[in-house]
Amino acid sequence: MSLDAYMQACEERFASDSKYRRRLQRELFNTDAQQSIQRALEAARFDASMRRPA
Repeated sequence: MSLDAYMQACEERFASDSKYRRRLQRELFNTDAQQSIQRALEAARFDASMRRPA
């Protein structure tokens, strides 16, 4: 393999790695946001059920 071909392969690998890393970060962020929304909804439901007269 020539040096140019090797450098090209490295650049392509780096590009796909950084794209993958960005997608992974976005998915992790979405999961965290989803969980915090879920917790807020559960807290609001619990609060509403405590205020309701028995």
